[in-house]
Amino acid sequence: MDPIVLISQPVEKELETFEKWFSQSLQSNSAKMQTVADYILQAKGKKIRPMLVLLSALLTQKVTDISIESAVLIELLHTTSLLHD
Repeated sequence: MDPIVLISQPVEKELETFEKWFSQSLQSNSAKMQTVADYILQAKGKKIRPMLVLLSALLTQKVTDISIESAVLIELLHTTSLLHD
């Protein structure tokens, strides 16, 4: 089994919520920006950063909406840094 899949199993449900919220956060009224956002969403990365945020939350307590929002913000920060470069 793929190690990433194995590691992510404890927060699989939360990662699905993360994906939905991350996708919603990349919606734009600008056609050009939406084209970029769609490209980002199609490039399925490993999403290690959000996974680590959610696993850390699970380790210290239960995963909450704030944990998922934090994972989204971390991934948005990472994504914007890639776009900037």
